Amino acid sequence: MKKLHDKYTQKSRIFLYPALDIRRGSKIKPIQTYIAWEEIITPNDKKLICVYDILDTEDFQIFERVKLLGNKLFCEFRQTKNNKGIYIFTFDGREKDWDRFVKGKYSQLSDFAKLEIEKFYGTDSSTFEYVMSYLYPEDYFDLYAELLGVDVNILKAVGELCAPFHKEKETLKIPVEDLEMKDLII
Repeated sequence: MKKLHDKYTQKSRIFLYPALDIRRGSKIKPIQTYIAWEEIITPNDKKLICVYDILDTEDFQIFERVKLLGNKLFCEFRQTKNNKGIYIFTFDGREKDWDRFVKGKYSQLSDFAKLEIEKFYGTDSSTFEYVMSYLYPEDYFDLYAELLGVDVNILKAVGELCAPFHKEKETLKIPVEDLEMKDLII
């Protein structure tokens, strides 16, 4: 690692999306992930919201059936008028990890959650070392202090090397009137 990220990175995509057990190299990727939906879902609801383009291809239909609708965490689907799919996954049963995520305590995620994240990114990923620094900051305090030009004790006092989620950027803003009546609740 020679430099730090200078733009916001969607925290739900880094720390929560790997729990869905979708291969990182999948050619079907979400447009974005969120933990809130304006006026519908709050972070307290413990829901991960993934927005996908709904494609009229066999690959997407299989992916949707198996990886999204068939996912053990799947709870709800909504479709927008512009053919976007909003897939909602519940983190009920994973309250401790959800609460740690919301508080920005990524290094305190459970070993199980950390393993899911590590498995998702894999050692070959260009972002693997960044993610590892978020999960195991004690191994990276000196490096970050050098890159940031700050005293290492400041970083140790904070305890985390990744900023907490940004509420605005982690909130989906699609008005209810933009939804089609094809809602599917399973």
